[in-house]
Amino acid sequence: MSYSIYYLFTASDKALQSDWSNLNPLFENNESMPVMGVVFLVTLLFQYGLFKSLGRLTGSGKKTDDKELKYYGEKTMATILKYEDTGVSVNDNPKVKFHYSFTDRNGQIHHSEESKVIGKLEIGLLPTMKEKEIIYLPQNPKQSKFTENLNPASFAGCLNIVLVFETLVFTIIVMAIYLTSMPA
Repeated sequence: MSYSIYYLFTASDKALQSDWSNLNPLFENNESMPVMGVVFLVTLLFQYGLFKSLGRLTGSGKKTDDKELKYYGEKTMATILKYEDTGVSVNDNPKVKFHYSFTDRNGQIHHSEESKVIGKLEIGLLPTMKEKEIIYLPQNPKQSKFTENLNPASFAGCLNIVLVFETLVFTIIVMAIYLTSMPA
């Protein structure tokens, strides 16, 4: 990185013949620089819109309470009070409603319920299931969820990595154009 900055400086210094008072010779042969800037900005805006729409399609923007639970929630073990069949099945696997209670950090007991799709092989284990790990909001303990039911990280989160990589590529292209257009 520092060598590339040194090379850019020495090439610019050579083109200016060590007279930095007039920078016009560095940019007079670069008609493509503004075009590259516009292409870069249009590409960024296009990708931003694309990732936002893909995020909506995958449902990553729907569960804002999951984000709160992930960032501000506290984990604890909940006692399973009872479970019941909801009558709904997903891919021939039953959806079961769990009724549970947990104690928050202030010692208050809270009751809640949550549904979960159970595999056919897990049905026999339901009577032995006494506790499950949950996460709850300390400021609003009514908002709780099984930790295994939290949505995975948002698809749109990879946008930052793509934008940084794209900025690096465009910087390399612009520097190459700049260096090749310098007067010899």
